[in-house]
Amino acid sequence: MPIIRSISRMARVSSRIMWGLYHIPLDKTMRGGGYFWRKICAVWGCTVKGAFFSAALLAALVFPALSISCNLSGDTTGERVTDCPDDIAQRAFRFAELYETSGAEYEFGGQSPLRSVPMIDCSGLVVMCYKYALVDTQYFLLLDDMSAAYMYENASRLIPLEQARKGDLVFMGEPDSSNISHIALFDEKKDGNISFIDSTEKEGINGVSRRSYPENDGRFKAFGVMLLQY
Repeated sequence: MPIIRSISRMARVSSRIMWGLYHIPLDKTMRGGGYFWRKICAVWGCTVKGAFFSAALLAALVFPALSISCNLSGDTTGERVTDCPDDIAQRAFRFAELYETSGAEYEFGGQSPLRSVPMIDCSGLVVMCYKYALVDTQYFLLLDDMSAAYMYENASRLIPLEQARKGDLVFMGEPDSSNISHIALFDEKKDGNISFIDSTEKEGINGVSRRSYPENDGRFKAFGVMLLQY
């Protein structure tokens, strides 16, 4: 079983590196890999892309063998779960700001990458921002696709408002219901208001925007820290 876990982990690492190279947008903080990858694909198309993914697959097979040979007595307890570190939460929020300025529109079930014309819903925005933020780290999301309710019940640690950091999770719903039907990324609490970035198709909004409600607004249900595995 340790061998299987090692192969599985390295396969995930390799695929995530390739995902990051292909999807990360060119911006002031993330120059390099994504830009270089898009330039190559624009010229050579799927041939080079296939070669890169073949290399990733080869790495997934070779690296575990090296890891196993060097660390036969390593941890065999499987994946561990921890709170999202501060810097990753802040990076996730910066990607939400990029979605906000990209002209992203709301689409139920959408998880479009930034390099496209984004169509994205509330949980898709959170998942994609954290995926971007986790590139080149040791951490993974618990699942690659999660609803707001799932993140509330299974993928977060609930915290009081006073402990919420930029990039943490804001769980929301209808004022007269306890159900979690919406999720946003926390920005700040200021002058009795809570500001956040979300994707919605309500209140005359279609897409990703920064908004605020009074902190006692019934639509706020809970606040949480994203749980990550490593």
